[in-house]
Amino acid sequence: MQVQPRQFISFDGSTRLKGFESKPENYRYLKDLSDAPKNVDAQQTALISRGAGLSYTAASFGEDVCSIDHAQFDRILSFDKENKCIEVEAGISLGKLYDFLIEHGLFLATQPGHPRITVGGCVAPDIHGKNQFMDGTCINQVESLKLFHPSHGIIELSPEQNPELFRLTCGGYGLTGNIISCKLKLKSIPSDMANVTLRPIACIEDLPKMLRESADKADFIFSWHDFNIRGKDFGKGFIQEGRFIANASIGEKTSIRKKAAEQSLNAETRGSLPFPIFNSISVAAMNALYGAKGNSGSSFQLSLFDSIFPIQNVKELYFKFFGAAGFHEYQAIIPESNFGQYIEGVRHALQKRNLPITLASAKLFAGKQDLLRFTGDGICFAMNFPRGQEADELMKELDRLLVNCKGAPNIIKDSRLSKEIVAATYPEYEHFRTLLHQFDPKRIYRSELSERLGL
Repeated sequence: MQVQPRQFISFDGSTRLKGFESKPENYRYLKDLSDAPKNVDAQQTALISRGAGLSYTAASFGEDVCSIDHAQFDRILSFDKENKCIEVEAGISLGKLYDFLIEHGLFLATQPGHPRITVGGCVAPDIHGKNQFMDGTCINQVESLKLFHPSHGIIELSPEQNPELFRLTCGGYGLTGNIISCKLKLKSIPSDMANVTLRPIACIEDLPKMLRESADKADFIFSWHDFNIRGKDFGKGFIQEGRFIANASIGEKTSIRKKAAEQSLNAETRGSLPFPIFNSISVAAMNALYGAKGNSGSSFQLSLFDSIFPIQNVKELYFKFFGAAGFHEYQAIIPESNFGQYIEGVRHALQKRNLPITLASAKLFAGKQDLLRFTGDGICFAMNFPRGQEADELMKELDRLLVNCKGAPNIIKDSRLSKEIVAATYPEYEHFRTLLHQFDPKRIYRSELSERLGL
């Protein structure tokens, strides 16, 4: 297995580290990894899997860690249309999978926002989509998977077979080994178009109630808010409800018309501008223009592709406008009963700072928190803002607020999240750590994220 030195950077621009990269082209690399523990002492080079490299945090690399690129492992292994199940290699992109499935009137219900993200990159952090309240997180779409670890070989995992290791791997941040392939459950769709309705939000305290009302009639929902306004209009915005259009035809394949968008966004190109475009004036103007479309309760049609993968084409510029310095995202699940307290705390924290909030958005969540998976009942709220001293101070204040409100932060989105905050907000932190060390006592699989969180 050939290994080359490389400098890695996280997508949010926060973390730059020197490590190693291997780009295997066939499964012979598994034998090389199996032989490594026999040939090298306990101080062998640590390993971690790597997909598209679009994680906000340094989850797929670390100092002196060897990142194993899965780009060549992107085949469809089997497909059962009747039973709505597909088995794919972990390196397949969501865009490629979408192109195949849409022709059969099927899709993967839970997906993040960019088509170049891989299936393995969805399973490892147990991602969510805009319909978490209905379809759960990624683990709910995984029927089974194959995991490789040098000390254990290839292991079959499912809710019935090795269930504890299955739960540890789906939402294990790549720390249990290399995900080789996954069998995924699929859903039928009547077409690849959706009707979208915008519902104005005059008072952000009404958001939980409005999201629940939308959940009864929508296939996917999320909200947008302006957090740069002070006074009584703080947080006004709109809810975007989407419903699939019944009996509409399936459109053309997206691979050709979206190819350029899929290839352009990465951690290096995101930070290509030496200076940020976002500041208090530009963000206020951007939010005023974007927020105006939600005031009238307008409706429009949107392709399924664009609703699932909004971070492409013009919207890729959004991330580039943060410049080389990068950005923060603070995403957390807040219990509905404490949502008012949380919003009031955020309002108070922002009043003290001249920090532009480029995005504030919410989704409805349902489920039970388990190990270190980002799930549970409540409101999932996210904010984006440029990096800097004021941002660092805000993040610390938000940490304290989150603990007081009994919320939980999204580990994969926050590159400076500490072990102490994770342990205080995830009751099963120590249990996750114990299970991981029992399975991999040598801690062969590591990353900057795992080292920072003491895993």
